[in-house]
Amino acid sequence: MEQYLPFLYVHPLFRGLAEEETLGLLHKMHALTRHYDKAQILWDLAKQTSFFGIVLEGSMLFAQEDWKGNRTIIGLFGAGDLLGENLSRSVEGLRHCQLHVRSKTTILALDSTILRTPGSTPHVQTLLLNLNGLQVERELLLLQKINYLGKRSTREKLLAYLAAQATRQGRREVVVPFTRQELADYLAVDRSAMCTELTHMQNDGLLRCDRHYFELLFSVPESS
Repeated sequence: MEQYLPFLYVHPLFRGLAEEETLGLLHKMHALTRHYDKAQILWDLAKQTSFFGIVLEGSMLFAQEDWKGNRTIIGLFGAGDLLGENLSRSVEGLRHCQLHVRSKTTILALDSTILRTPGSTPHVQTLLLNLNGLQVERELLLLQKINYLGKRSTREKLLAYLAAQATRQGRREVVVPFTRQELADYLAVDRSAMCTELTHMQNDGLLRCDRHYFELLFSVPESS
């Protein structure tokens, strides 16, 4: 775990804590690194007990499949994102969601017992405040996804998603973390129809794209 300490010292979960205080909390939470291979299914919410962790390297898709086998991607977890604790509030309808490892991934697994212990220390209280803030950020991303899904057409969904990415990345040339199939699953559209629409959007002068790279040629609202 030592090689990841500089990353953890500046992680938002430990904001406001000195390095020695962060080390003390990691010790109390029995921090342990776990490694997962590409295509491995990391976690099934239906079997959840009490899992808390930080993605140190790699990425995973948080996805759900219906009874027909159709996949819906709910979100993407990459380096720095929290796992487990921020999903424990999930509603019953998300019980059968899973995390699919996209690339070789390392996670810092933590025991969350001290987060639920009455009379916690000031250091633990700071940790809880930071955790709540990170949970709010994740919930805002889910609300943003609901906004995409509320658009009536594939073009409107793509425009809303790309505009949000441009705002988040602070530039018109954006890098989308999804493959074409993953993006279609995220926006709940047909992949073939989406690719056709992207071609139309290029022909209409709205954007240029090449694999993960998009250059937006339309006006991006500040509130996207």
